[in-house]
Amino acid sequence: MKQIYVNGCSFTKDIYVSQVLGDKLYSDYLSEHYGIPVINRGMPGSCNRRIIRTTARDCLSLDKDTFVIVQLTFLQRFQVSADSNVWQVSENFDPGQEEILRSVKLNDPSNTKQVSDYINSVIRNFSEES
Repeated sequence: MKQIYVNGCSFTKDIYVSQVLGDKLYSDYLSEHYGIPVINRGMPGSCNRRIIRTTARDCLSLDKDTFVIVQLTFLQRFQVSADSNVWQVSENFDPGQEEILRSVKLNDPSNTKQVSDYINSVIRNFSEES
């Protein structure tokens, strides 16, 4: 194993923990323990579709000596078309992950009515227990 690749939501790349508190992420501990570099492609607020899609895409360029860790997130997160690229110009956004879709959370106050209606129509058929 020459490097570790991780992808997920804020559990994998928590900007508050790493930049505000200056604490380590779990990938930092893995890097220290094994003495190898980590590629962290996590994105706060990500949905599972983004996590899986970007991991599959990134794995095409990783060699066989890369250990891949995929951290999935809550099932209530969805994707919608990116109606603007404002979310992509954040200092925390990795330009290597430019997307035409953006992840949305159930109770995000920035959701448009159209996005909220879509989420509510899907949630009606969603069961956490299932």
